[in-house]
Amino acid sequence: MPLSIRMVPSSIKSLGTLWRLRRFRWIAVLSALAYWLAFLFAIQDLTVHARVGPVALTLADRAWELMFQPRGPFHFEPIALLQLPFLTWTFAPLNAATGAVLAALVGLNISLAWLAVSRPRACRARPAAGILAALPGLLAGSACCGPVLFIVLGLPISASVIGLFGMLVPAAVVLLVLALLFNLRRVDAQSALA
Repeated sequence: MPLSIRMVPSSIKSLGTLWRLRRFRWIAVLSALAYWLAFLFAIQDLTVHARVGPVALTLADRAWELMFQPRGPFHFEPIALLQLPFLTWTFAPLNAATGAVLAALVGLNISLAWLAVSRPRACRARPAAGILAALPGLLAGSACCGPVLFIVLGLPISASVIGLFGMLVPAAVVLLVLALLFNLRRVDAQSALA
């Protein structure tokens, strides 16, 4: 059966049933958190440094206007700077939200991969589909600095290829949603609870 919009309600119902599994929830939440942090590091909103100092929070003037200014494709200006010992977070709400959406999808796909491995009778899913779909999202961090890296390294890559970096975030969302729907339709959620 090919993927279609009609399968979304049944997939949501299956996901709700699977969410009752404590280990499924833990794997989804922890892998989503790890992915979200990796995404923020990749786009350099989170950075590690050797400075040990007091905790400081600085808010930008005109934060509402600044929040929507793009730095690059799907990469926005920060509105706050949080400095912690060994860690600095330039908080851009739209970057954090983009990372959270990707992270939630990655977490659910990784949980389904765990289900496919741990309960093969209940799950005819293909764990690799969801995990491979997460790669464009993590590579989306290179959407802002990838072109610069190519220029610095002197790699002969045409402008058309560099322009594709901006499509990594939407590609990741589409691939993750498709992988999630594909795998959810193959899961027998009720037998997974048993």
